[in-house]
Amino acid sequence: PLRWLADLRDAAEIPVEEYVEAGHLVVRAEVPGVDPDTDVTLELDGDHLRIRVDRRPPDTADDRHVYRSEIRYGTFRRTLSLPVDVKPDEVQASYADGTLTIRWPVADEQADSTRIRVHRG
Repeated sequence: PLRWLADLRDAAEIPVEEYVEAGHLVVRAEVPGVDPDTDVTLELDGDHLRIRVDRRPPDTADDRHVYRSEIRYGTFRRTLSLPVDVKPDEVQASYADGTLTIRWPVADEQADSTRIRVHRG
């Protein structure tokens, strides 16, 4: 019943935007300060995209005295229901300037509206 609270927390931890552009579904996620080769895991399960990011604190000397630390470290997860069908075998993912971008061709474009004829019984 309180799942919406977890959704709000997840959205705050990994903010995303989704849109369709030139026949591709694009998901962009803000994940600064990570190494995409070792810290990012992406999984597509049906129409759900799972993003997992591990952000580790930098290696520092033991004599460091921290006055303030507002950067969150740890494991962050986000699961998104994709709004359109995609071709999973044609996915492309890239990481630049703290933004993870995932692109898939849309499986088949649907018409904006379809008129349905009603038959008399």
